[in-house]
Amino acid sequence: MTKDQFVKRRAEFYAHDRRVNTVYLILFFGVLLAAIPLASLVPAQYQAAAGISYLVLLIVNAAIFTLRGRNQAQRAGFVCRSCNGGLLGIPGDIAVASGNCPHCGRSPFAQ
Repeated sequence: MTKDQFVKRRAEFYAHDRRVNTVYLILFFGVLLAAIPLASLVPAQYQAAAGISYLVLLIVNAAIFTLRGRNQAQRAGFVCRSCNGGLLGIPGDIAVASGNCPHCGRSPFAQ
């Protein structure tokens, strides 16, 4: 893909990713906030389990975001055509600014 196509596709990807993240986080934190008043309805003998499950939910959320971000450039097709290095985020900015892949130094874009 050419540099202009890359910039356009990457901007569209970031806009879509922002929308997905916004919806996910609103739903996730909505569930967390809704669970706070419901905690008083949990019997005393299960309070510890409820607290642990709340903590597990937070950890699972962090894991979901970490695993979702892993190899995201490859899945979305934002890779250098020479070395398959990911070109999302700062590496993509460097490639656009310099015209060279920050991983291998060759041009990642078609002419």
